[in-house]
Amino acid sequence: MPVTLVNEENEGSAVVKTPQNVSEGQDIVLFEGPGARGTRATVFWGPAPEKKRVAEFSRHSVSEALCWLWEERGTPRLRCFNAGQPIVFCGHGILACAYSWWQRYGAPPQVLETDGQRHDLVLEDGHLWLCCPRHAFRETGSIPREWFGDTTPVASEAGGKNGYLVLRWPAGFDLRTLEPDFEAIARGTTRALIATAAAPPGNDCDATLRYFAPQYGNPEDSVTGSACALLAAYWPGSALTFRQCSQRGGLVKSRKRDNTVLISGSIRKA
Repeated sequence: MPVTLVNEENEGSAVVKTPQNVSEGQDIVLFEGPGARGTRATVFWGPAPEKKRVAEFSRHSVSEALCWLWEERGTPRLRCFNAGQPIVFCGHGILACAYSWWQRYGAPPQVLETDGQRHDLVLEDGHLWLCCPRHAFRETGSIPREWFGDTTPVASEAGGKNGYLVLRWPAGFDLRTLEPDFEAIARGTTRALIATAAAPPGNDCDATLRYFAPQYGNPEDSVTGSACALLAAYWPGSALTFRQCSQRGGLVKSRKRDNTVLISGSIRKA
């Protein structure tokens, strides 16, 4: 259900109070491609909102991310939410906000800031690229069988206890056949799961992925920029294309630069 932007609460419906001075939302579609409908973000221009109030908006939105964008002391700032939860690092939300800024001011921002984090952006070949840190990986033991049945991927951790668990299946494995037990995953780990496999030769991508985070209210994400940034460091190669095998599907491009990886993809107004 779309969010209705009003200034009054309507108890018992999806109409909730909006923060003052927030403009109408701009719907943006990212990471489309052949056989991929991409993901969506709605960008609102306005001052820093209350997290609790914005989280209520996101519960009634069809977009995978609701983002609020404003300027503070000369620096563009944003906050992104999904399924009522703040997103610490929302790749497609950051790119959507940079695109909205570009449309309004005629040039993309070089940096966007969100709660305690700085996100650098570059414009290359006419495309916006988001700069992300390169993660290190630690191979770990086997995963609980109840998560995906009898399949046995190679598991590697990245980040802290609330970071990521990368699960690599054999090359050419069709990730669409996975049937995750979301309740078991939510009980068993605080890490988001990234299932991945190398694509067979002749494919339009280098690797495939699916992203699961049921413990954070997001059983499966449509297209996950942060996961693709992490996989850009995980897989060999300096310039890779990833296909996310979700219901909507998405295509994300990446490049490696020293201790940084860059991600990009198609961006347009909905």
